[in-house]
Amino acid sequence: MYSGSRSDRKSQVDGAIEKLQFVYSNPFTNSPKTQAKKSDQDMGRFWTLITHVHVLAGPVTMLLYPLYASVIAIESPSKVDDEQWLAYWILYSFLTLMEMLLQPILQWIPIWYDIKLAFVAWLVLPQFRGAAFIYERFVREKLRKYGAIDPPHKSPNGKSKGKKKFVDFITPKKGEHEAY
Repeated sequence: MYSGSRSDRKSQVDGAIEKLQFVYSNPFTNSPKTQAKKSDQDMGRFWTLITHVHVLAGPVTMLLYPLYASVIAIESPSKVDDEQWLAYWILYSFLTLMEMLLQPILQWIPIWYDIKLAFVAWLVLPQFRGAAFIYERFVREKLRKYGAIDPPHKSPNGKSKGKKKFVDFITPKKGEHEAY
């Protein structure tokens, strides 16, 4: 049936497989041009990944983390973190409003989103406390200058007059809270 030893038959089969692989293989698979195409495909996949991460970085940095940190700040007894996150939401609202108004101009600045992302990251990150810094240095001074908030005046009992007026305003007087 078969002539020769087992090793002869194995070498014949291996030779036949090699011939078939050569016939059906692409002769250009190991060319430098093909390797460059594979490299381009890998870079394309990497760029796609970076783009998706970049797209997710904005909402995570600007909304999700501040939302989480604000809830934690409300639940903590410290007022320092409350000020940071209230200041952040004030500045973020102002930034969003300005962005809406200036959209026709900002769309011509190709790196606007990156600049905004870096600025908001500085506002958000607890190492920098950027939101509290901007609020204390600029916003509070402008609000006082234009009379939107009163400078802090202390009453004899140690409480702020403005806060006392507000509490008196929202607290129902005797007889006002009754139903009609």
